[in-house]
Amino acid sequence: MDKVFLQILNMSITSSYVILFIILIRFLLRKAPKIYSYVLWSVAFFRLLIPISFKSILSVIPVNPQTIPIDLSTANNPVIESGINTLDGILNSSLPKTIVGESGNPIQVWVSLGITIWITGIVLLIVYSVTTTLKLNKILKPSNLLRDNIYETEGMEIPFVFGFIKPRIYIPHGLFESEKDYIIRHEETHIRRKDHIIKVLTFTIATLHWFNPLVWIAYLLMNKDMELSCDEAVVMKMGSGIKQDYSASLLRLSIGNNILGGSPLAFGGKNTKSRIKNILDYKKPKFWVSFIAVIVLIFVSVILLSNPSSNSVKIDPEDVALREVQRITSEQGYNVASTEAEDVMIGDSDVFQFIKNASIESGYSEDDFNTMSGDRKIFQYILNERSIGNEPISLDIIVDKEKAIGAYLSYFEYSPGIEPITYKNFMESNTVLPENNEPLKIVDDFIKKRANLNDKKEEIMNLLENLDDPMLQEKLNEIANDIRILLTEQEYNRLIANRYIFSENLINELYDDVQISDITYEQISVENERVSYKAIYKEIFYLDNEIKQEKDHSVKFVLDKIDGQWLISNIN
Repeated sequence: MDKVFLQILNMSITSSYVILFIILIRFLLRKAPKIYSYVLWSVAFFRLLIPISFKSILSVIPVNPQTIPIDLSTANNPVIESGINTLDGILNSSLPKTIVGESGNPIQVWVSLGITIWITGIVLLIVYSVTTTLKLNKILKPSNLLRDNIYETEGMEIPFVFGFIKPRIYIPHGLFESEKDYIIRHEETHIRRKDHIIKVLTFTIATLHWFNPLVWIAYLLMNKDMELSCDEAVVMKMGSGIKQDYSASLLRLSIGNNILGGSPLAFGGKNTKSRIKNILDYKKPKFWVSFIAVIVLIFVSVILLSNPSSNSVKIDPEDVALREVQRITSEQGYNVASTEAEDVMIGDSDVFQFIKNASIESGYSEDDFNTMSGDRKIFQYILNERSIGNEPISLDIIVDKEKAIGAYLSYFEYSPGIEPITYKNFMESNTVLPENNEPLKIVDDFIKKRANLNDKKEEIMNLLENLDDPMLQEKLNEIANDIRILLTEQEYNRLIANRYIFSENLINELYDDVQISDITYEQISVENERVSYKAIYKEIFYLDNEIKQEKDHSVKFVLDKIDGQWLISNIN
């Protein structure tokens, strides 16, 4: 349901621009036959209903059709990408922070609340529409059949069409014989054009997007154009001689009460003033006018139905870098103190070579790097929070045209003995660790070796069955020796006592394999011979080669350098 709701939001955002553009075109075509405006509304409702589109350099859509990521409620650090950098920065900075592994994801809470409100609105509209339809149906029961599907009723004072599969025409009792012909022909035109079906479909679409006022404006304007174009069709068919009588009939009927309410199965003429003016002003268009109008209609439909192609807009690499900085800084709470927009020598850059090698190891194609354009640049941003001592942190973003290749987080002036580490691996795979970073490698080894204990599951379970064995702990220590040597003795004993190393997930019979994925690291602090990291990763449990459960973890590791060797002294 989350994905459906977020997709509806994305379609509503994109369609809002389409609706505004159609309103502008409608104004420019105000002298043209209203059938063209009426047809043009189908573009807006198509985009509101169908998420599929095509790309074109002619597109006038100014935003990313996937402004809100579909995985908003599950992603670790989702990012709004409308394509409007200023707007993206404001929205992303206001998004609640997600902490992997902790319950009560704030974004999930807001999405769930939004879904509840959305569904409640839909249900209320449906209940209101059904109630109004049943009420109207009750009023129309005593109507008299005149002929075919035409009924005369004393319960209503305006003519209208009612029904979906077998629509009926209802006219008020007491119409003059001279006006019945064009009144009935108006309603028959609705049925012939399937307006009664279009009305139900567009009302359903508007109900799905009830929260967007522009959709209701489109719905009302479409219905107005529907009536005006239908009036024009009657005048064209019966001749200009009926204009005066037709207008007089509309004026007289407008005095009656309209209780059609919110039933999508019933619709009759409204907007009497604009309808009369349109009838009196209507002239049958010349062929060349109709031809140009059709061409304009086709062109406008193309530019509104299509999404912008990546090549249709000139991409400024610095804009891409700024957007990436906004996303990264919003994830971790950094503030940008200053920027250096000068591009760095790519070929000789240690930053570029490091990220290139790391990304290739993660599955990024080397050919992609070799064939990228000369627009590739490195932009450096100085961050003024979470610095080491008084040393600021440098965030380098590598960009090629419209996409970021990678990012590199490092100390502006490297502290002695501390190697810079990657901030993000853009392939969403396990982090490729830099060389010579012994503390971080120990953390990485611990996480993976603890998961690999599953390979010794049968041996561990056999030992635990005999709890009286005096050698039990010694044997368990032998099994976990690869892990034990990474920890201080005090921390190892604490983790054993807390069943952290030999966890229940390891020794119970619910799973037969455990794997670790999506590991990312963040260096938190450095103090002489103590360093701390936060590890974020996913633990996947398998049974018979099928995924049975996934758990997200966010764990803090503290390491101390003892007798020249880095050991994990605390895990929480």
